[in-house]
Amino acid sequence: MQIHLIRHGQANASGLNYHKLTEKGVLQAKNLGKRLAENGFHFSIYGRGSLVRHRETLEGILDGMAGTSSSSCIHSMDSAQLLEQPGLNEVDPETWKALAQEIAAGDASFAGMLEQLKDSEGSRRRRRLAAVTGRVLDFWIRGQSDEFQEFRRGVLDSLQNIASHRGSGPALVVSSGTPIAIAIAEAMGQSAPEFIFHWLRHLSNTSYSILDISSGWKALQVNSLDHLKVSDRSLM
Repeated sequence: MQIHLIRHGQANASGLNYHKLTEKGVLQAKNLGKRLAENGFHFSIYGRGSLVRHRETLEGILDGMAGTSSSSCIHSMDSAQLLEQPGLNEVDPETWKALAQEIAAGDASFAGMLEQLKDSEGSRRRRRLAAVTGRVLDFWIRGQSDEFQEFRRGVLDSLQNIASHRGSGPALVVSSGTPIAIAIAEAMGQSAPEFIFHWLRHLSNTSYSILDISSGWKALQVNSLDHLKVSDRSLM
């Protein structure tokens, strides 16, 4: 089965509620949906993680595909399967905090970055959160702890589970940066930490990848942003 794998739209990293999409994030999702509809795509299976930003991104994509309100779009999914897979969620906040504290304990510079983040707002907070999150995830991925390996298996198992639900066409799946980076690296036969982190650093909001996992793992398209003008693109 081909899986059309989408990173969520821009989330509210400049405010207190990162779970919800920004207006730009909603627009990104709708533009992707419009492009998919223009290209004649139909999906018999939809999958996503359980986070609010995953749900809102899928709703935006469906809005764009149908050109109507969310309620009409959800109604149009009556003939399709919707599969929620928590294994496609980003690293959970408690793990993120524990990793950040572990790094800060041995790195005064990083500890200072954390303190600055607490007092930041708006675009400055977004930039600082991106820098801190990059350090945290690099540390976690390269450390290859048992917890990370369990997370990785959960990602791959979730995608395999979606692929096992046979439908009449491909599946569209919304997830987050780290799970998608893991899946792309697996499909390229490059699952070493440096390759996972490479893709994580470059996956933009609503970036669009296609994986074929019907027989092994193969990448057919990676990190496409053709549905967005340059001014509408974002990494976080």
